[in-house]
Amino acid sequence: MMDNVLSLINELSKELDAEFQKILEKTGMHCSLFLFEKYRKRLKEYRSSSGTPDRQIHLKDTTSFLKPGLKIREFPVRQGVLLRKTKLALLPLFRDDALLGALVFQKPEPVTEKLPDTERLAFLIELLIRLSEGYEAARQLEISKELTDICERCHDEEGLFQRSLNTAIKLLRVNLLAIYKNMGTSFELLKTFNAPEYSCVDRFEAETAKKLLKEELFLSSREPELAAKLFGKSKVKSFIAAPLYFNEDLEGVFIAADRKENPMEFRIHKHLDENDVELLHDLSHRLAVSLSRIRLKEKLENELKRLKDLQKENQEYIELQRLQLRRLNALHKISQAMRATFSRARIIKTLLLSVVIEEGLDFDRALFLERDKESLFLNPLYSLLRKCARKLMGSTTNYNDLHQFLMEASLKELDCLEKLDSVKGLSYSGNKLLERVVLRKKTVHVTPEVLDVRKEELYQLKALVGGKEFIIVPVSGQQEVEGVLVVEKKSSQDKSFSTTFEILELLADSAGLSLELAENYDHLLQITKSLEDEKELSNYYRTFLTNILQSLETSIVVFDRELNVTEVNRSAERLLKMPREMLIRHNIKSFEKIFAPFLPLIEEVAISGETLFLTGRRLPALGDVVLDIRILPLFEQSRIAGVILSMNDVTERYKLEEELKKREKLSTLGEVSAKIAHEIRNPISVISGFVNRLKKAPTKEKVEKYSDIILEEMKRLEKIVTEVLEYSRSSPESLFEKISAYSLCEEVIDEYQVYALEKGIGLILEGDKNASFFGNKNRIKQVIINLVQNAIEASKESEKVRIVLKKIDGDVFIEVINKGKVIPSAILKRVFEPFFTTKSYGTGLGLSICKNIVEEHKGYIEAESDLNKGTIFRVILPSGGE
Repeated sequence: MMDNVLSLINELSKELDAEFQKILEKTGMHCSLFLFEKYRKRLKEYRSSSGTPDRQIHLKDTTSFLKPGLKIREFPVRQGVLLRKTKLALLPLFRDDALLGALVFQKPEPVTEKLPDTERLAFLIELLIRLSEGYEAARQLEISKELTDICERCHDEEGLFQRSLNTAIKLLRVNLLAIYKNMGTSFELLKTFNAPEYSCVDRFEAETAKKLLKEELFLSSREPELAAKLFGKSKVKSFIAAPLYFNEDLEGVFIAADRKENPMEFRIHKHLDENDVELLHDLSHRLAVSLSRIRLKEKLENELKRLKDLQKENQEYIELQRLQLRRLNALHKISQAMRATFSRARIIKTLLLSVVIEEGLDFDRALFLERDKESLFLNPLYSLLRKCARKLMGSTTNYNDLHQFLMEASLKELDCLEKLDSVKGLSYSGNKLLERVVLRKKTVHVTPEVLDVRKEELYQLKALVGGKEFIIVPVSGQQEVEGVLVVEKKSSQDKSFSTTFEILELLADSAGLSLELAENYDHLLQITKSLEDEKELSNYYRTFLTNILQSLETSIVVFDRELNVTEVNRSAERLLKMPREMLIRHNIKSFEKIFAPFLPLIEEVAISGETLFLTGRRLPALGDVVLDIRILPLFEQSRIAGVILSMNDVTERYKLEEELKKREKLSTLGEVSAKIAHEIRNPISVISGFVNRLKKAPTKEKVEKYSDIILEEMKRLEKIVTEVLEYSRSSPESLFEKISAYSLCEEVIDEYQVYALEKGIGLILEGDKNASFFGNKNRIKQVIINLVQNAIEASKESEKVRIVLKKIDGDVFIEVINKGKVIPSAILKRVFEPFFTTKSYGTGLGLSICKNIVEEHKGYIEAESDLNKGTIFRVILPSGGE
């Protein structure tokens, strides 16, 4: 029947050619028959009245060709490799809204007059297409049945791929069919069937596979790079791809290339199409099902074999598991018995009994050697034989509970327990085998073969044990090894020995923990007694320290971190005139009237942790009492826990010191009265002379001139008197505050910048902008002004005066530097003495007053002068304001 279809297709092809010849004769013009390739949207030349048909006309839209009538326009025409637009007359051939082809005329003008009837030509083309598709479907159905039979009958993967691909290449009628296996990052060739002139690559990357499986149908003309990656230099026109999935995982990829031509078949296009893609997908699905069946069968066969093997071994394991469960249960009861006591001797007895009795591990013999950590020896303590323990079990009441038996047996003096001579100790230092047990906590199984190799290391232990095969197990706690358990191997050889070995190690670890716990218990008792003694001592010291605190003459007030009062002594109660009950647990703000002047300082210490010292201070609320005050941080384990306020009443001492200072100043004033008189006499003489001249002055200009001179001398007199009074008077009482050294120096520069510029001198401020100290702002400003004035006066025109700020080791350094004339060392030593000056004017008290002010602030002032550095006056103040 299939041959008849092919014959009919052949006859209809001839009839199609004859119908085309009739049209040529009727029109008398050169004409070509084009057939429509719907997959590539183009008309391909099938027959031509002139030359070999080799042209293609590319169409963007086919809708306009489904209407009768001649289409005259420019079309993109490809002939060989050349593509160009050509004006053609195109008569479309279509049936039932489906474009089948077209008659194309080179010269459109005459055609409009002789337009041929194309109904039969279109009918013949449609009939040939239908017959050809039917024939191909029937052929594929026959081969699909053969493929189904192969997939059902094959029982191995190699045969399945070999036979199914061999059949599939006939089904698809392609020149090349290959399957690639997924290797993760790439795909490798598994099987291939191909014509001699076709070949494919051995492997390609996973990215190439993604592109293949995304589109599945390819024309080499459109994808030349992809074609080159798959087929190398083979000239492939079209190719298709389909995935092979197994359990939702990509197992591989099928690739087919170029359909084989059949001269008896009427096929408009020669390339592979979507129908071929579906066939390849069907092949992939069939193989996936077959692979699943084959692999499942193999898995079931392997599982069945494994189950049979397991069934054979299962009975042995059941018996072994029963034995191990019994031993694990025994181990639990043994561990309970050892943990129930803190006696080392009872723990060791329990351990040895559990190793040799039948209800325990049932070994022939057990020995325990205690570790001496100082001498590095293992001292033998006890030995127990199984036969002796069996007698004990026979003479003892029948115990249903192993735990109860071990508890009671460990309390008794056991005749069967042999005490060993502890003098015959074994040194483990330098013995590699014993060091492995004691230091590395490793169990060692000594066999006759091991004894032959390690004779020298084991001769003492062998003499003690007697047997040729035994196990050495470390009895270790969490920290260290407490001793060593040596057991002789059981006489009977059984498969349970390996698991018994593990249980033996667990038992030794449990005994080690119990021994360590007993030792820790003894140590805990000692610590408890020691703590009780320490508590009594601590109570004694607490009472003693409280008595000391209360006996101190210095007033102490302790604050916590929130500045609540936590402790005061009696001196503080008397000073503050308040009982302890009114002070304790109250915040400092409750006593703001008393502590107001120092509240910021106390808060600062609570934050910074720095100590502050204040001398000669008065609290207005306490009247005329003068105090030396120390504010200290209270530390608790490097953390600030509060503040200690220490107040020492120095009123009497202060009065005596003030009296002494007054007397010293009176003495000094007496010594220098002659100098002051001389200083005052000079301006008085000048004033007297110019007053006489003023009386005789002939003109107003002279009067004004003499008056100005008299005023200048009066100012000079006033300055001398001011300096003398400043030097001689007591230090003023003033409250210290936190001062920014940088801001203070900026104020001085702002005030003296104009004065300096008039003399051609530059004023510069530099250094640490964060430097600060506690003090009286106006007094320290007076010091800096004096130093800056002196520096400007000592400098030459165009020179600079520098003020440099530093913070070193908690102190603030204020340096005033000029590059004027170097001060000789002999003069430099005396610059701070009262009334010492090298000028022809002035009292010489300026630097002396500066020195007094700085010392009021518990600081000091110094000077140095050399050619390189210049002249430096340095004021050093404590940043905490002590």
